[in-house]
Amino acid sequence: MRKLFALYTNEMIKISKKVSVIVILAIMVAIIFGFGGLMKFTESMNAKNNNNYSSNVNFQKEEMDRQLEDAKTRLAEIQNKKASATGVELQQLEAEERSNQNELDKLQYAIDKDITLYSNNFRGQATQQLFSFKETVSQLSSIPAADLSDAQKQQLSEAQSNISIVQNAIENKDFKGYIAFQNNEISSNTGLSPEEKKIYLESNELRLKYNLTGEVDGKEFVDGNANQYIFQIEQGKNSLLKDLDYTGDSQNVKPLTSERRESIKNNIAVAEYKLEKSIVNNTTTNNVGMDVKSIVMPGMLGIGIFMVVILVMILAGGSVSSELSTGSIKSLIISPTKRWKIFTAKFLSLLTIGVIAALIAYIFSIIANGVFFGFNSGTPYVYATNGVAHELNFYIYQLARLSTDFIQVIVFMTFAFMLSIITRNTAASVAITIGVYFVGSTANQILMRFTSGDWRKFIPFNNLDFTSKVFSNDIISQTANGIPGAVNNSLTFSLIYTIILLICMGYVGLDSFNRRDIK
Repeated sequence: MRKLFALYTNEMIKISKKVSVIVILAIMVAIIFGFGGLMKFTESMNAKNNNNYSSNVNFQKEEMDRQLEDAKTRLAEIQNKKASATGVELQQLEAEERSNQNELDKLQYAIDKDITLYSNNFRGQATQQLFSFKETVSQLSSIPAADLSDAQKQQLSEAQSNISIVQNAIENKDFKGYIAFQNNEISSNTGLSPEEKKIYLESNELRLKYNLTGEVDGKEFVDGNANQYIFQIEQGKNSLLKDLDYTGDSQNVKPLTSERRESIKNNIAVAEYKLEKSIVNNTTTNNVGMDVKSIVMPGMLGIGIFMVVILVMILAGGSVSSELSTGSIKSLIISPTKRWKIFTAKFLSLLTIGVIAALIAYIFSIIANGVFFGFNSGTPYVYATNGVAHELNFYIYQLARLSTDFIQVIVFMTFAFMLSIITRNTAASVAITIGVYFVGSTANQILMRFTSGDWRKFIPFNNLDFTSKVFSNDIISQTANGIPGAVNNSLTFSLIYTIILLICMGYVGLDSFNRRDIK
């Protein structure tokens, strides 16, 4: 062990003297700060120019004005056609006229009441319902009373009653009254089971509890974010109730597996926890600004990991081949030292440099994030186990995320180290490794889009993304898991696969190092 430590120390000294190490680390730090500055500039520009609440509202109002003019034009055209129409054609035009007049009235009503129809604003949603009821009344009122069936009479009576309730909620900005109306609609819906009614009523209770009117201090995006979590809870509960997965692609609903059931329970717990702790209520009122803050640290750490991979590939690719070309390795080989110890010392020194470089990336990412966005700007990571939610400190979470990303560093380092021994050519080993790193991932994504079958899960690139498997609730991981054609192997499978891959590459490298003569 003493000899192994001496060899390891010697390798660390040789690596520390390489100018390329200092240069790459300096570039890494500069790019991290540059990225942080760019994100801060992006946030400030978006907040200043195009992405604030008022500009969005103004855009919607302009769109409603345009739609109102279009509705008036269509109505005039219909009325002109009616003048010469008879029989069935006239009846169709009258029905079309009623529908178009209702749309025109809705737009005019919304403009007069300063309501944006296409938003999370509850008054906008209520206005849509109000004029849906009015259209029902208009259609049924066009039928002679003697010709109405009992069901139609009841429908007409209910629509007239609903108009009064909803209009009162809109004009008095009575969110509680509107939720009570919705709850009554749910309770009287004979097409829903008692369990389904309970789910929808609970969702409305949450909207009422957190006052998600879409009008609170103009923070419409915050309300939208909270509503998204409520929708996730609702979807999850429906999935568990019906034993079908409604949380993914709506066109591809699948029966729930036991693993997926557990995952949905955990997702529900996470969403409920975030609502309870107001984690979605970021102080930023700008949705793009909120998105920027959520990707800054992952982005900087991603840059760090990228530079670390490049560094260890260059060092590992020349660790043996460069010494063979200069003959400096002969002094080690002819000494009474077993070759496996030389091999191990070199590998451990490369691994140590990789860890140090990753920690440097982590430290400077924290500093850059703090300088540009504040040291309290990070949001904790929320996860759940066995249906119970837990919270992980932002900085601990980012360090853990970096650790899972580091696994791919180990894989490519081992690959470059193996090639350095086999090829005995620094240029070839470094070039092949870098080529596989850059081209292989892209080629794999293209391949996944046009192929199918279980064989795809054995491709190495489909097993190196441990971060999205371990931290499945963060925004970056959810985006990665949503890529079309992606193979989502389980964490256990990918871990076993990667360990076997590392063992195989390590064995091939060690066997070649032990067997081949040193000239």
